Formats: sequence, structure tokens, C-alpha cells
Amino acid sequence: MGAPLPLDNNSKNHIPYEEACELIVKHFKRFSPQMADFAEMALRDGWVEAENRAGKRPGGFCTSFPLNQESRIFMTYDGSMSNVATLAHELGHAYHSWCLKDNEVQSQKQYPMSIAETASTFAEMIVADALVGEADSDDVKQMLIENKLSRSLAFFMNIHSRFLFETRFYEERKNGIVPTERLNELMVEAQKEAYGEKVSSYDPYFWRLSYIST
Repeated sequence: MGAPLPLDNNSKNHIPYEEACELIVKHFKRFSPQMADFAEMALRDGWVEAENRAGKRPGGFCTSFPLNQESRIFMTYDGSMSNVATLAHELGHAYHSWCLKDNEVQSQKQYPMSIAETASTFAEMIVADALVGEADSDDVKQMLIENKLSRSLAFFMNIHSRFLFETRFYEERKNGIVPTERLNELMVEAQKEAYGEKVSSYDPYFWRLSYIST
């Protein structure tokens, strides 16, 4: 469903993990010193497991631990600029949870996917916009803009399909248990609507991932 420019995997654009962490903290600080302090703490205290090793899947995931008011981020960092954005994205999820940690009403610490992804995508865009502005060549700038656009596509279509599924699921759940077959139907219907029926295939079991932070 995507065709990213190959430049992002060029070795000359490889960004070491430590440098990526510094970039994120620096750009977060321009928006919010508190956000930057949080990111620095999370990175320093080992909240992020980002080793690129054999057998480990790509991508990123963030989960919170309410009892000790911490989060953990699991991702595979390969040095690409898109992975810098992914790390910023997951730190956005973690910061969102951190901002809610002192809320004594447990139900107010829970939020739907649409709100979760707004927080993380905002954090990601802080860094993405800054990197575009600092690009040292037109090729690098083009690659960064392409990556930003592809992530916007995911937000407006992928996340939209999850929102459609989630709202319709809760409506049907009011009447009782929703069987797997119906969940699959709701998921495909949501994907078709969100993507305008412009993709070649759909994943009926995507609902199993709908409540995992990405």
C-alpha cells in the first residue's frame, strides 16, 4: 500500500540511536520543556527497548503500567529517519500517559484510539517538521516530506477505519456479545469506507490490533 523513496535506507542518512534521542529531546524542548524533560527521563531510565536484532519485528509499540506510573516502548530502531519519527511517536504515547498519571479517576485515564493517536502523531510531527527544516539537501527534504505524507495517509485512513470500527462495535455490543464473524464484517466495512475501496485487499482480523498503541 506504500512505495517509499529508497533514499531513507541510504547508509549516508543513517542516524545512530543516541543521536536520534538527542534530536527528539531538542525538538520537543522547543515546544515544551516539560515534554523534553519527560523524554530525556524515559530514554535515560531504560523505558525504551529499541535493539535491532535478528528475529525481531519492525515497528513500534507503547504500553503503560498505571500502578508504577511508567510506560515501556518496544521498537526496532534501524537508523532510518522514519524510525526517528517512530521513536518520537511512541514517546508521544508515553508522555500522554504520563500527563494522566495523577488523575485519581481511573476511567478518565482511558481513551479511544483516535485520541491516543492524536497525541502520538502530534509528537511525531514536532520532530518531522523540524527535520524538514534542517534538511541539508533537496533529496533529503523530499524523502522527509514523503515520509510525512505517508504517515498522514495512515492517520486519515488507517486510524479512521479503526474509529469507524470501534464506534460501530460499541453500538452493537449494547445488544449483547458480538461474534467473531460479525467483528470481521465490521472491520472490512470500516476499511472499505476509510480507504474508499481503493486497496486490493482487506484484513478482516485487523480488529485484533485495534486496541494496541502503535
